[in-house]
Amino acid sequence: MAAVTTALLAATVVASTAMQYKAGKDAADAAEEQQRVSANQSKIQQDMNRRQQIREERVRRAAIAQSAQNTGVAGSSSASGSVGALSTITAGNLASSFQADRTTDALLSLSGDISAAQQEGQKWQAIGSLAGVGLNATGGIGGGSPAGKAPTGNMQGQQNPLFNNPAFVRNY
Repeated sequence: MAAVTTALLAATVVASTAMQYKAGKDAADAAEEQQRVSANQSKIQQDMNRRQQIREERVRRAAIAQSAQNTGVAGSSSASGSVGALSTITAGNLASSFQADRTTDALLSLSGDISAAQQEGQKWQAIGSLAGVGLNATGGIGGGSPAGKAPTGNMQGQQNPLFNNPAFVRNY
């Protein structure tokens, strides 16, 4: 009966370890998918912001050209300088937006690395737990003592080696 119980417990431990690993893998996959969706949403928003900035720059450029035409200074250095400054500002904003895209990509990559490392750690934790259960069931390394019982002597097999040892002073 004890052998059947031990086999049943061992099978339960193995199944539990496998399910723990699978659950950890599923959680890591879900976290990675969540990060990917979040990054995609961020990129969509950044693309919309870039298009909006370009639209606004075109409208401002047209307004500057129309104003210069109406005042008779079309082609002057002030009109050209205004358009140039507007282009510089827009280009700087777009460069910042592209840098944000690269940062988002890097964070997404790091998030995947973190998930993989956590999954690997959970796998080895489950394996270690399984090994610990196996060691406990066999009485530890070397099987020196029956399961659940602590050794009663020292490494030389002496029982209570310090009890009547004159080298140690008792304070009682």
